[in-house]
Amino acid sequence: MISAVKSGAQSSVQSIGTLNDSPSEWQATDPRDYIADEILSSTACIQVCTSPLDVWVQLDLPALKLLEEQILDLGKDAVPLTSAKPGDKCLVSYGPGYCRAVVESIKLCGCLGIRHTDYGNFYTVFVDELRTLPDSLIYLPPLAIKCALDDSHWNSTTLERLHRSLYNKQLK
Repeated sequence: MISAVKSGAQSSVQSIGTLNDSPSEWQATDPRDYIADEILSSTACIQVCTSPLDVWVQLDLPALKLLEEQILDLGKDAVPLTSAKPGDKCLVSYGPGYCRAVVESIKLCGCLGIRHTDYGNFYTVFVDELRTLPDSLIYLPPLAIKCALDDSHWNSTTLERLHRSLYNKQLK
């Protein structure tokens, strides 16, 4: 179980456990020791972990599979965008298909910084890689949320072990 505290658009994981010497050992801590407000519990999968303050977690893995199928079907007919600004929701080409994304920034080179809303990944792309987001997908909530781990005892080695141990693995 992952315990999180709601705080506006961002949830903050106060503690999700401790790593032992073995990277495969993961011990969950009691979430009641760390929760100040509302508890959010779910099966989750860590997708991005660049620092203790930048962790992106997917909460609804079955919904993600259904969404990927919808996007694969709807993305074929999506109209290419000719311009975009920060905050715009769109589809972005990713592998053989598309993913939902939001434009976060415009770079000096004319590229766009985008965040995959269902994974948490950040990429720089050209506007010709973006497509209109079908109306049926605009109001669906993001399937990844940004979390912050308690960063009191994190160094680069520990963070690297966390990433290797948990990346793309289902947590309960």
